[in-house]
Amino acid sequence: TSRTAPPPSRAALSVITEPATRAPQRKLLVAAAIGELIADKLPWVPSRTEPLPFLGRVTGGIVCGGVAAGPIGALAGAATATATTIAGYQAAHIR
Repeated sequence: TSRTAPPPSRAALSVITEPATRAPQRKLLVAAAIGELIADKLPWVPSRTEPLPFLGRVTGGIVCGGVAAGPIGALAGAATATATTIAGYQAAHIR
């Protein structure tokens, strides 16, 4: 018989998600998402793979990940921002 892992407990999930449910943190994350959306649509904003916008994306990932899930979240945010920036650029330039 195959064994499956038990579902995470409510306490384990609250440790992961609780920081992002506080009002100030939630407002910061929403503001960051709105700012990102607006900046992506502006014609004068340079390519996301140029050094300054790339650094801004990674920094944003660190801050948002850190607010949402502490140090591990900051690391995950930086890695995700890096990977999605590169993958998004590559996907947009497929010939």
